[in-house]
Amino acid sequence: MPDIELEALEAALETDQINLNVDRFQVSGGDWQTLDDLTADQRSAYDARAANAPLERARRVAVMSRFDFAAAAAEAEFVTYAESAQWAAGNALPAPVQAVINALPSEQQGPAMLDALARPEIRRNGSLMPALATAFGTDDAGLDALFRISV
Repeated sequence: MPDIELEALEAALETDQINLNVDRFQVSGGDWQTLDDLTADQRSAYDARAANAPLERARRVAVMSRFDFAAAAAEAEFVTYAESAQWAAGNALPAPVQAVINALPSEQQGPAMLDALARPEIRRNGSLMPALATAFGTDDAGLDALFRISV
């Protein structure tokens, strides 16, 4: 049996193209398989991804206003309230956010700064979120809590 293209499975799960009640999917060779045809490792990977699908969906759609995100970050003590007020108003970035932007390649810094200061909303799945989690001293669960995601 050909190996499963896990990325294709993940993409299908992310877009809800796999009906988990049917439990059929196409593998790289083009043949349709059922979950019973998977090796133990393949089934484990599939099950783990399927179990995380609701959380991944919630992260994709989670969005907060810049004001609410800045306030939540201050409440969680990731930034100071003074930094939060400046960020919410679009005047200045908190030190941890600025540090993340400064670590980007120079050609990406300007657009990232503009995005962080001027965009009225912050997305949980934004490209800077993994680095912000590190800068804030938290992890995915901490960011999920900040966005009030619970699945």
